[in-house]
Amino acid sequence: MPNYDVEKGKSMPKAFYACLLGLTALGQAKEIPDWSFSFTPFTRYSFEQDLNSDNSFSVWRSGLSFQGGGPINSFLLVGWTSNLEHANYDFADDTFAGDFIFLDFRPSLSVYLNPDLGFYTGILVGMGAETGADLGDSMVYGGFVGFNYQMAPHVWVGTGIGFSTQLEDDPIILPLISLDWRINDDWILSISGLRGDLSYKIDDRWSFYLEGRYDIRQYRLTDEAAINHGVLGDRSAAAGVGIRYSPHPAVTFSLVGGLILWREITLYDDHETKVYEDTAEPTGYVSANMRFAW
Repeated sequence: MPNYDVEKGKSMPKAFYACLLGLTALGQAKEIPDWSFSFTPFTRYSFEQDLNSDNSFSVWRSGLSFQGGGPINSFLLVGWTSNLEHANYDFADDTFAGDFIFLDFRPSLSVYLNPDLGFYTGILVGMGAETGADLGDSMVYGGFVGFNYQMAPHVWVGTGIGFSTQLEDDPIILPLISLDWRINDDWILSISGLRGDLSYKIDDRWSFYLEGRYDIRQYRLTDEAAINHGVLGDRSAAAGVGIRYSPHPAVTFSLVGGLILWREITLYDDHETKVYEDTAEPTGYVSANMRFAW
């Protein structure tokens, strides 16, 4: 989940994965940390799924995620998150198969009012497109604002609101909700927007976790696509079980597998008209990443 680590024993500002292309904001911490950064290569494969229309498909995603942030002064904190992702959609019917690129950038600013309360705001610039599509027509824009509050030791809650445009669809406004609860020395519950996990620390190197996630993607199609210059939409809800291994405080390997419980595929033409909508049967997925922090 997007966040950045600070020295052991200090608090951790949390990031909110908000809506469409991920609206991120860094929240309040007990004390302002030093500048820190993380870099995460990842890959994720969802096995073949049957659609109600007798078609089927599988998806393989891979890419890089970058997070960073630090203090400007004693009460201001800047942060940013950026993701670059390549996805291959392999449909049994080649009509909608292809390679797609997703990119987003989310700078944010947090203001400390006191040790237990902080407000944040930021902007989103994102892009989703089939390889060869018009990038100028593949952009989305948004913003977000909210606050984080420490209601008890090791318990942070937050709420806010996020806005984002969409490709050939109405803009969306979603509530931003977060929870960072260090239940005890071994258990941590973390919820950030559309993702969450419950983790258990086995020892200093190994941990086990349960994850839940809701993913939204939109991609502008090429002029040569079956629906030329249209938009492919993909929404899914998944739950899984994972393991993390940290041979060094700055390096973490994660492996997770689970089920995509629900998935919806949509297609829009370039006049904002929905021309196709279908849901898929549940299927499995596997995902792996390596996180490097400094």
